[in-house]
Amino acid sequence: MKLHAKWLGGAAAFLTGGLLASCAVELGNEPFSCVENELCPSGYACVSGLCVVEGEVPADVRAMRVTWINSAEMYWFASAKTNGATLVVNDGFTPSLRGLYEIEVDSSGVVSKPKAILDFAEDYPTSSAVVALNESSYGVLSLRFPAVDESAETLRFTQVAREGSDVSTEILLEETVPFVGGTEPPYVSALARKGGADLCFSDASDGGRLSLIHLEGSSVIRRLVLPLPSSVLPLSGDCFLWEGEDELFVRVGLDVPLLYRIADSAMAAEDVDPPLTVDGLVVHADPERLLSVVVNEGGEAEIVQFDWSGTNLGAHGIGWTQETLEPHTAVPSVGALLLGPRSSTDDFDSLDVLDLTDPSSPSKLASVDRRGVDNLYSGRSFRSNGRVYIAWTALREDLMDLWIASTESQ
Repeated sequence: MKLHAKWLGGAAAFLTGGLLASCAVELGNEPFSCVENELCPSGYACVSGLCVVEGEVPADVRAMRVTWINSAEMYWFASAKTNGATLVVNDGFTPSLRGLYEIEVDSSGVVSKPKAILDFAEDYPTSSAVVALNESSYGVLSLRFPAVDESAETLRFTQVAREGSDVSTEILLEETVPFVGGTEPPYVSALARKGGADLCFSDASDGGRLSLIHLEGSSVIRRLVLPLPSSVLPLSGDCFLWEGEDELFVRVGLDVPLLYRIADSAMAAEDVDPPLTVDGLVVHADPERLLSVVVNEGGEAEIVQFDWSGTNLGAHGIGWTQETLEPHTAVPSVGALLLGPRSSTDDFDSLDVLDLTDPSSPSKLASVDRRGVDNLYSGRSFRSNGRVYIAWTALREDLMDLWIASTESQ
C-alpha cells in the first residue's frame, strides 16, 4: 500500500507526458491508488481503492467503509442466483444509512456493490439477526434502540426479499420490551428451523429475562421465558443459538457467557437445567460437547473442549488472535465447522479458516493474504460448492472497512 500511495502523485504527469508508450513501462496488475469513480489508466478499473487490470479479480475487496459492524451481525448464505455466496451485514451505526445490506460474491470471486435490502429508518442503533426462510426471502430479527422520548425497545421479525426476489417486506412479529439505559441494544439471535424460526433475545423485564420464541409465519408456537442470573446484566444479555435435532443450545452474555441446553418440549423455566459456565468464549455447542476459544497471554489461542458437566476434555492451539478480534461463533457449513479468520502469524498478514470438526486436530481449510495492517474486529466464514468465503472488518481510525475474499477450499 505504501508503494501505491508513493506513486499516486506522479501518476497523472507520467501518463499525460506520453512516457508510458515511449518507455513501454509495465504497470503491473495494481499500479495506482484510486477512489471510487476516479479515472484509472486505460485498461484498468478502480476496485477497493486500487486501479486493477480489467477482468482481474483481486484477492480481497473492500466492500464498504462504515462506522461500525458488530461481530454478531455478518451472515453468509449460499446463492442460487450466482452459484456463489451472499453476505448480509447490518450497518447499524452510520448516520442516515442504518440498515441491512446484501453483497453477492459469484463463484469466481467477483464482489458486487452493497445493496440496501432493509432500511431501519432510525436515528438510533438497531441490532439484528438474519436467517434464510426460503430461496426468496430472509427473516430479520431486529431490536430497535428507543428514541429519546421512549422508554421501550421495539422487537420485530420481518420478512425481506432475498437476492432481488419480488417478495414484499412484511412484519411477522412486533413487540416492545422495557429499556433501562445503555449505548446499544443487546445482540439478538435467530435460526430457521422446523418449518419456522426460533428467536432469542434478552430484556430488562423482571430484573432481566431471556426469551425464546418459536414462530411459524406470524403465529407464536412456543414462548419460553427464563430469568437471567445476576451475573448477566440485561444490557449485556447478548444471546446466540445453535441447533440440535430436538433441542437448542443458547449462549447468553459475552463477558460471563452462560450456556443453556433447552429441549424443544420445555415450556417453563422449571423445565430447563441451570446454565453452565466454562472458560473462554464458547463458539460451538452440540449434544456431546462445547468448544471454547481461550486466548493465552501474548495472543496465542486454543480451542478447548468441554462436556456438558463442565469437564475439560483437552485443548489444541489454533494460532494467533488479536486483542480487538472477536471470534463470536463457529459456523457449520457443508460438513465442516468453520472458525475464521485466524492467523498463523502474529502480524495477521494472512488469514486462515479452520475446520473444527475434529477439535483435537483442527485443520486449515483455506488461507488468503490481506492488504494493510489494520487490526481486525469481526469476521465470519462460509463454504459453498468447494469455495471458501471470508468476510472481516478492520478498524480504520474511527471507522471500519468491510473486506471480502474467497478462495478454493483446501
